Amino acid sequence: MNNSVHIISGIYKNTKIKFPNAQGLRPTSNRVKETLFNWISNQWNHNFTNKHILDLFAGSGSLGFEAASRGVKFIQMVEKNKLAVNFIKTICKNININNISIYQGDSIDFLCSKRKQNFDLVLLDPPFKYEHFEKIWHYLPNILKDGCLVYIESDSIVKTPSFLHAIRNGKAGLVNFSLSVYKDNNINLL
Repeated sequence: MNNSVHIISGIYKNTKIKFPNAQGLRPTSNRVKETLFNWISNQWNHNFTNKHILDLFAGSGSLGFEAASRGVKFIQMVEKNKLAVNFIKTICKNININNISIYQGDSIDFLCSKRKQNFDLVLLDPPFKYEHFEKIWHYLPNILKDGCLVYIESDSIVKTPSFLHAIRNGKAGLVNFSLSVYKDNNINLL
């Protein structure tokens, strides 16, 4: 197994994350990851503490580990592939990360099971050709704080619902990526 990525910043900087060969497992490149976390850092005034993050398609765990390295309070990872989940658990144990919870199962099932969680950031990096964004959009508002950031990475531009307002986007090779902010349309703004 020679699949690996590095954590690019924070307390675990340069830690190598090895991941298994698994269908659909495609970690975010370091270039895209660095851009994403610069965007997030700017939105949060460089303060990651007390932030709750949902990594809905964790895969290798690369994005969640990057967030942990930057000092977030809690990360909920969701991953369907049992082999990938076992690797994530091993990495957590090896580098002593204790603020990550892992749910093994389908992302839609996870969203259906949650009533209110109030995440500050949701990472959506599903396998390429993912076709169930409409289901995600249906359940997502139930777990977001107003002002929550939502990152989307895909092989094509994803049509987002009216409650997500794009603030940044980019493209690297075959990857389209964007950062949006959640605005609760039911809240009256003065």
